Amino acid sequence: MAAGNRAQIKHELLVWGRQMSGMPPSVAAKKIGITEERLKDWEEGKIKPTIKQLRTLANVYKQSFAAFFLREAPSVPKLPLKDYRRLPGATSHEVSHEIIMDVRNALDRRLITLDLMQLNGIEIDKFSYQGSISEGVDVLSKRIRSDLDVTIAEQLKLRDPNKGFRYWREALEDLGVLVFQSSTIDIGDMRGYSVYDDYLPIIVVNRKDAEAARIFTMLHELVHIYLRASGLCDLEARTDIPPEEQRLEQFCNDVAANTLVPKEHFTNSEILLTNDNNVWSDIEISSLAKEYCVSREMIARRLVEVGRADKVFYRDKREQYLDEYKKQKASKSGGFVPPATDVLSKGGRKFSGLVIQSLKSKKINSTQASELLGVKLKHLVKISASLGY
Repeated sequence: MAAGNRAQIKHELLVWGRQMSGMPPSVAAKKIGITEERLKDWEEGKIKPTIKQLRTLANVYKQSFAAFFLREAPSVPKLPLKDYRRLPGATSHEVSHEIIMDVRNALDRRLITLDLMQLNGIEIDKFSYQGSISEGVDVLSKRIRSDLDVTIAEQLKLRDPNKGFRYWREALEDLGVLVFQSSTIDIGDMRGYSVYDDYLPIIVVNRKDAEAARIFTMLHELVHIYLRASGLCDLEARTDIPPEEQRLEQFCNDVAANTLVPKEHFTNSEILLTNDNNVWSDIEISSLAKEYCVSREMIARRLVEVGRADKVFYRDKREQYLDEYKKQKASKSGGFVPPATDVLSKGGRKFSGLVIQSLKSKKINSTQASELLGVKLKHLVKISASLGY
């Protein structure tokens, strides 16, 4: 093939692009539609890809086409990935390229949010809320609830997990946290993660998870942010990590649980006061879960933590709920999510609202707005209406 049809780029940039995506050569080659040997030849500079092949590669790596024509390859930033929340029973703790790309997407959205805030003259406040393990579960959980301005009375009105998730998410965003949702990663691989920064820290939850479970994930990750300990976090007990990290994860679990279901209120609830044998029916657990707008597993966990059930009870209930979840998941299809709904679900009202606000104030044009939100121009009107613009 004529040299003019080849992309005149430095081969180091091909290595950089793949490393930025987190893909091993075998996965990258398959997605591009070439052999692993051909990809190796490209990356070693033995042969250059054609312009068409480079466009395909850029699309697979989620990089701009122009980036591969830089004079030299940029450094590959180290992502704040350590551990992450997975479904019970998951064994591998490797960070997949799907998660790496998801984290980079979240970081990009954060930078865009900062740029749009500056563009619109919006003051960017430093995230000043914090805590420490030394102050104890009860103290920190009460302060977090106070910082979020979420009262028990308001929480008890929610009762529906969908409404509850939106309520807690907006409370976190009002606090100065960007809350995004991922829709591309399997729930068995990731349930949530957080990235701390002095300005606009990030929490990402998996939209494939149950809404009640997402609420707990948000609060668990918020505790990590308060502790300035960002990362991909695991809510399940693990023995393959250092003792100090085990204590950190358990502390985050305990604070999140006490924030969502405060011990003092929980132990004085009518169902607990009228049950004197500590034998808990599915109806009682479901009623308590609906009352606090949390998952049934969360209630089973709290019953153990307040001394009204044992660990065997919790283990059995968790296995029951996990089995039910897997059966429900197998019987459900993904379904179609309208673009406007999808944008607000994944990006949140803060990020999406800033894009529309910038469009309305003519700081950006409609083409830029559609690119930032990842939708066609025709959907901007409905997104604007959903946001009240």
